[in-house]
Amino acid sequence: MAKLPGFFEGTEMPAAGWWEALWPSPATVLAAVGISSGMNVIDLCCGDGWFTLQICKAGEARRRDRHRPPVA
Repeated sequence: MAKLPGFFEGTEMPAAGWWEALWPSPATVLAAVGISSGMNVIDLCCGDGWFTLQICKAGEARRRDRHRPPVA
């Protein structure tokens, strides 16, 4: 992949606890951006699924991460 000016190359998943420190309440973040029950949502680059679980609690979600097989 070509390197783009101003972007860095991703290397690995963040250390455990990083997502929780950054977003302690994913359900609150999802509500703030307007995600609600009945919506179709895809969680691209979902990593460990920090937000996916909360999306599923509101209905149905599909996740996709280039390092893991897709799940429904």
